[in-house]
Amino acid sequence: MTSALGFLDFLDDPELGDCSFLIGNSTAPICASKMLLVRASPFFYTLLTKTHSVFIETTALQANEPIRFADWSLPAFLLALVHIYCGWLPGNPLPAQTNAFLAKHRCVLSDFDFLSWQAVYQLARMLELDQFAVAINLVLVDKLAIEHLELTAKIKKPSATETRAVAAAVSTGATV
Repeated sequence: MTSALGFLDFLDDPELGDCSFLIGNSTAPICASKMLLVRASPFFYTLLTKTHSVFIETTALQANEPIRFADWSLPAFLLALVHIYCGWLPGNPLPAQTNAFLAKHRCVLSDFDFLSWQAVYQLARMLELDQFAVAINLVLVDKLAIEHLELTAKIKKPSATETRAVAAAVSTGATV
């Protein structure tokens, strides 16, 4: 696991990052290491190593201009980076080194609802971060299970007396 190597200390470090991203409507570039991105994700491998990339102009990479993904969720991208840099998976505590990074971008994990996690899941699938996607899938399943329980609790269940009355009426052919 990469957490033991201390890569998180270099996340979003403009001195050491060799590429940067503008995500969603954010105007603050997020710096990253091409090596770590390429190692973790086939998507980033294609994006950052192929001179014929259909995603970006190669001149943008050569000029070290930020790569823009306007339709990506910023919180989803931030969590994907944390996963790439240290192997973190949902269901485990976030490493302490991520607190300042996430706070800087106003990303609060405890505020994530089903749709927020779904955006993280979709990005993880697109980036082909399979282990990350599996862990997020479990979070989504848990959230759906809780919602299922809440919804079924709202459904009025007939009392035993009402159930017997309906059963008796049905057996005698009477209308209820």
